[in-house]
Amino acid sequence: MEMKTKKHSIGETIAKLRRQKGWTQISLAKKLQVSDKAVSKWEKDNGTPSIEFFPVLAELFGVSIDYIMTGEEPRKEIITMSKLELCAQKDDVSLVGNFTADTKDESGRSLRDYVFKYKSYQVLRKLLIRCESAEAFANVVGQKLSYRPTKEEFANVLYYAILTDTVSKMKALINKRRSEAYDVFQAYLDLMTSKELETEDFSRIFDLLVKQPKLLRNSHDILFAKWEKQNYYDHGRFGKSLWALGISELMDHAVKCRETGVFDKYFIYLKNINEESIVYVDAVKKQRESHIPNFYGVTPFMDEKLKHPYITFKLSTLKFLLNNGDVEKAQEADKFNSLYDGVCLDTDELRVAKLKQNKSVSAEELMVQRAIHNGILYIDELLAVKNVKIIKKALNDYPIHTVEKLLKFYDNEQWRDLFQWSVDNKNFVLSDAVINKENESVEEEIIKYAKAKTADFIVNREHIKVVERNEINGKIIVHTVHLDQKGTKNGLIEFFKICKTQILENITLSIEKEKTIAELSKEYFEKELTKGNTEILIIKLCVRLESVFKCNYRYEGDFADMITRYCKEKLHWQEDNGWGDMTEYIDERAIKLLHKLRKQRNSIVHSEKDYEPMTIAEIKECIDLICAIK
Repeated sequence: MEMKTKKHSIGETIAKLRRQKGWTQISLAKKLQVSDKAVSKWEKDNGTPSIEFFPVLAELFGVSIDYIMTGEEPRKEIITMSKLELCAQKDDVSLVGNFTADTKDESGRSLRDYVFKYKSYQVLRKLLIRCESAEAFANVVGQKLSYRPTKEEFANVLYYAILTDTVSKMKALINKRRSEAYDVFQAYLDLMTSKELETEDFSRIFDLLVKQPKLLRNSHDILFAKWEKQNYYDHGRFGKSLWALGISELMDHAVKCRETGVFDKYFIYLKNINEESIVYVDAVKKQRESHIPNFYGVTPFMDEKLKHPYITFKLSTLKFLLNNGDVEKAQEADKFNSLYDGVCLDTDELRVAKLKQNKSVSAEELMVQRAIHNGILYIDELLAVKNVKIIKKALNDYPIHTVEKLLKFYDNEQWRDLFQWSVDNKNFVLSDAVINKENESVEEEIIKYAKAKTADFIVNREHIKVVERNEINGKIIVHTVHLDQKGTKNGLIEFFKICKTQILENITLSIEKEKTIAELSKEYFEKELTKGNTEILIIKLCVRLESVFKCNYRYEGDFADMITRYCKEKLHWQEDNGWGDMTEYIDERAIKLLHKLRKQRNSIVHSEKDYEPMTIAEIKECIDLICAIK
């Protein structure tokens, strides 16, 4: 007799899965957006869900649709795997046997393919250690390493040597194929330039080292420690005794990867190396004069610096520390570089960064400090500050030119600063006068320097070169200053006072103009015109125009005179017609509109009756015209 199988109950399956989730019939009904009676009906097998509910139920319970309908889980697919793939997948060196990186399975894939697919670095290490030549070593990782490898070839192979802790093997194989007396592997590192180390090929090496300190620890003695063998190349000169550029690059990556542990450890390491080097270098310095260069022009002192080099931080390392708020560490590293002749941070940049940490310093005061370079206030950078009160104080507190700075040093008897400046600028007459405190001679030298810098004192309607670095057009215009007395100390002081007064006036006008333009924009005028507020619109158009005339064109006096002057200078001009003759052009439409606008404004403000009313079309033209005047 044929045995009957029990029919699968979809309702029982739903009830079981619901209870496993800890849900009530009501909560399941809400999720499905049906009534709880419907759920109850399903579970009692008095009905089944319609077909569109099965995908939703399967997703809610985290099972397949087949399971809900049949109660059976789908059979797992049996995957067959080659021994090569299994070896790589498990990263099991015991399965490597006699396989090589080029051994292929039935699918045509090699062990190398599987190693990189599964990142099987233990298997890769085993394959690399077996190698008996540099070419075979490179081949394992799918690279080339020619007899004279390029920096790219060398970097790509070195990356995997570090990753698998086989750098010593790579070094031995490279040196094995060369018969030179010096360490070839070491020479490859030593002769790399800073620019080559910044390439993507080497960047990933340093990133790997700082992000996996264990690898750094294993590779340290080969890559960064002092080398046992001293290379002797380049016409008889010693090579460096360690990879100095590599350590600097490593420190740079440690900072940028925020690996403070690596950075701090190697900071101490650098100190110890440099303190050891300075003993040797200083000892040779004392005897330097008696040293005679060899045939190649090399002195023992030069060789000593190669054998015992100073290692310093890259400037990018210092800047990264500074820009990320680690001012204390940046300052410490900067002092370190200064001690060992390295590249240092800009003193003004460091000063501003320290001030930035002071919560009591306002953003506007920081802007002022950023505008100070070598003790001189740069006017073009001061424009970023929109507070007239702060700008006025800055102009009173800081010089705007080297000559004014020297005058302040002299008046305040800052002899040390004055002496330092004179030495830095090789003005030895001034330095001698400062040492001997010969006031008259000091004053004469400052005036002489001022006369030599006459070009910096060009001040007219179009340019101001009061500040050595700046040439400000349009924004700041200083009126002609009488320079008759600039050949005396008092004349120079008076000159700078006049300049600062006019600079402040012009900055004030510029700030007011920018504020006016921002408030009275083209959008504002068009909005007022739509509302029908023509009278206020006409008044405001004239306010904007007058502000631009005063600030940008230096016009003064009556508004009518300003418009007449502008029309004459800007709307009435001559051009070559191409035949050598000058043709006169007049923008009569613009001239007529500006004068008509002025008269209508006067009629509104002063109740004048001598005017012709403007049409809406003319007002629109005036808006376009005035908003285009810069």
